[in-house]
Amino acid sequence: MDRYRGAARKGKFRKHLVNQLVVSQKLTAVITQGQFDAMVDFTYSEGQGSFRNSTLLRMVNKGDFAGAAAQFPFWNKAGGVVQEGLERRRKAEAAMFMGAV
Repeated sequence: MDRYRGAARKGKFRKHLVNQLVVSQKLTAVITQGQFDAMVDFTYSEGQGSFRNSTLLRMVNKGDFAGAAAQFPFWNKAGGVVQEGLERRRKAEAAMFMGAV
């Protein structure tokens, strides 16, 4: 059963669309769909400001995709404390970014 209904579903959908737009606007490199999806997921989780100012984005725009993928694990903390859930999420995003998913 879907856990999001009505306004909550629409709100999450809008946020996802806005994050897609932000990622699209900030990219200057040609990337794969998996790389785009991973960055949209990252932006959804960490926020647009974090994405815009990230080394991850700078590396992608320079064409350093391996270096960019290596940035995902650094974003595993909340309040300065490493979170297992964020570690799993970043590992999954890095795998998607590198085409493993």
